[in-house]
Amino acid sequence: MGSKRKPYNDVYGYVASRKCYAGCGGYIVIYDRENGFDIDADERWIVMHEPSSLHVAVPTRAGAYKDMKLAAKGLLPEILPSSNAE
Repeated sequence: MGSKRKPYNDVYGYVASRKCYAGCGGYIVIYDRENGFDIDADERWIVMHEPSSLHVAVPTRAGAYKDMKLAAKGLLPEILPSSNAE
């Protein structure tokens, strides 16, 4: 396990994470498939809610950061657990 502040930084392909303040708990994490993160997706960048593993695939790194910030605020419901999405 990674550090207390960044618990997913030891996962292959980890790029960045942000705590989810939208009532869903957990973290929104960006992973890079080209740097070892293994998931079946069509795009390089994965924005994932941990620990639910709900995710979206994004074609650009800038788009992944934008989606991470939106999801952390509860504004990207497709990757948040349905019972907690706003």
